[in-house]
Amino acid sequence: MTYLLAVDAKLKDLINEKIENWEEGQSCTFKFSFSEVGLLHEPSESDLDTLVADFPYIESLEVGEDETLLVTIDKHTLKAVYEAQLQEWIKESDLNQFGRYDYEVI
Repeated sequence: MTYLLAVDAKLKDLINEKIENWEEGQSCTFKFSFSEVGLLHEPSESDLDTLVADFPYIESLEVGEDETLLVTIDKHTLKAVYEAQLQEWIKESDLNQFGRYDYEVI
């Protein structure tokens, strides 16, 4: 079980990184090698179910060719994160361009 917890944590980090870097028009399916996520062998169906349980935004988790995991993320989740990041970039750009910085009153 400890083994799967380590894989779960690594997979979560990798997925979050992919979600943060996703842009409109890109695929919703991400590919990770077994070694990348810490898998020593092909996971069983119950292992896959255990890994997916923590991620409500995963539509599917499958074993691909050449010892890879194929993770498909819900498109609405990806779009929401992308839109939030885009709004943050716009806000930062406006603040830098127009000099409107929020200073905390001491």
